[in-house]
Amino acid sequence: MSVNEVETLVLSVSTPGVEPEDSVQEARAMTREVDEFCADLVRGHPTRLGLFATLPEIRDEEGALAEAHYALEVLGADGVVLLANSRGTYLGDSSYEPLFEYLNSQSAVVFVHPFSLPAEPVPDIPAYGLDFLLDTSRAALNMSSSRVA
Repeated sequence: MSVNEVETLVLSVSTPGVEPEDSVQEARAMTREVDEFCADLVRGHPTRLGLFATLPEIRDEEGALAEAHYALEVLGADGVVLLANSRGTYLGDSSYEPLFEYLNSQSAVVFVHPFSLPAEPVPDIPAYGLDFLLDTSRAALNMSSSRVA
């Protein structure tokens, strides 16, 4: 960081996130392990590192709420990272209201990261070249139209 004149770095997990197919409990355990590991790094370098906590798949409402609470109120995370869609359900969907109500109550910073589109990719064009832009735009429009603050 010093060599490249980077003063502060915020740790976060991006695509594909923590979404093991095997079990909800496995996803929750993996998420907790990642968040605690990153929080330990931040505690070791508090002026240089920050943390956007990982949440389990946000369609796991109970797990996402529990981890958001733990990360923000116990670990002292600077915010959370959410994927733009979870298996085709985009941020702004009414099923996510309890999570966003909690995040708003904490004035939490939310970093939205693109994920794979719920459609076949365009041949010979990498996802980051086109699909990621559409995925993020779609989430932003969906959140705006559903009035997610």
